[in-house]
Amino acid sequence: PRARPAHPRAMAQRLSLRLGAQDSSPWSDPLQVIGRCVAARLLLPPGGPPSAQSWLWVVARAVGFDRGRDMYAVTDENPEPPAVAPPVQLVPRTGVARFPDLHARPFQAGENVLALWPDPSTNEMTTTFYPATVAAVSEDGTVVDVHFAGAEEAVAIYAHCAVRDPTADALALARACLSGDVPADVLAGLGQGPGPGPEGGAGEDEAARERRERKRLK
Repeated sequence: PRARPAHPRAMAQRLSLRLGAQDSSPWSDPLQVIGRCVAARLLLPPGGPPSAQSWLWVVARAVGFDRGRDMYAVTDENPEPPAVAPPVQLVPRTGVARFPDLHARPFQAGENVLALWPDPSTNEMTTTFYPATVAAVSEDGTVVDVHFAGAEEAVAIYAHCAVRDPTADALALARACLSGDVPADVLAGLGQGPGPGPEGGAGEDEAARERRERKRLK
């Protein structure tokens, strides 16, 4: 008979992961998600033949963080077939997103997101995220109309049922930083709002740049 799978927390400890109960500092949990539900990009089904596996964004749970490899240990929240202890997968930080992220900046029309699919037959949301484009946003930002790839019409979902692809979001932010065209709300979210900043940083004003240049030429 097959051995009973180890509990995810025990598996995480054997992987030398820093768990939230042991160390909750940003260094050991940069996204502050250990023990919580997240959106994660997993290879499913785990342990299956490569020809039958695919990378999917699903609702998962973060159980640890490997600081040395900058990877989160996560488990599928709704494995198929159901499992008492779903296997732990190590996922790069860019493959994990807070879910739901109630403090995320509001979505905007035309933005690409990953969204849960509303199943009309059960009136429930799936646990798999699918690529979609925001078509419209309610006045208070709590409801968004999203157009899923391949669908004919947009559907309305709660905004907290969608997340930004952290990989695409990081690339877009990097491009904006290189061009110097970073929105003020994004800078505020990064703690880099207007005002003096590091030398050459986003918050450095003209006078500070002149002082730094004179100091360099002395």
